[in-house]
Amino acid sequence: MKNSNDIKDKTILIVDDVLTTSATINEISKVLLEHNANKIYFLTITSKKNIN
Repeated sequence: MKNSNDIKDKTILIVDDVLTTSATINEISKVLLEHNANKIYFLTITSKKNIN
């Protein structure tokens, strides 16, 4: 990441077309939190997992 100040104390929305293993969301969250993001929200259009 070039400049941590770009996301410091920001609220971030990540949009992903398909949720499969959640690995992408988990890794992005780790990086954003390491760079002091305030809040992170996720919007997924569809899921490969069965939700009961």
